[in-house]
Amino acid sequence: MKQSIMILLYLFFLTACFIVIFIIEAQQDESQNKSWAINFAISFIQDLTLSPLISMTIKVLIIKFSQSPKTAKLKRTQKAIAMLLKDFMTI
Repeated sequence: MKQSIMILLYLFFLTACFIVIFIIEAQQDESQNKSWAINFAISFIQDLTLSPLISMTIKVLIIKFSQSPKTAKLKRTQKAIAMLLKDFMTI
């Protein structure tokens, strides 16, 4: 229930942001609109792909390096792996 409310809230704010963006865009002339739309599309795609990809790569590297024989003896490593795997599964 709580998760569905958060998803709806997220979608509401995302829609509101797009509406504000398009209102601002409507007040510009045609040449500015084209360059602005291209820049917006590039930024939006980068935000949707690069941020999760970087986060996932960092978590995988941390898990891989934390399982090496040198660090496997540490008790904290097992706790860190459990925490990272929990976060990794939510991606």
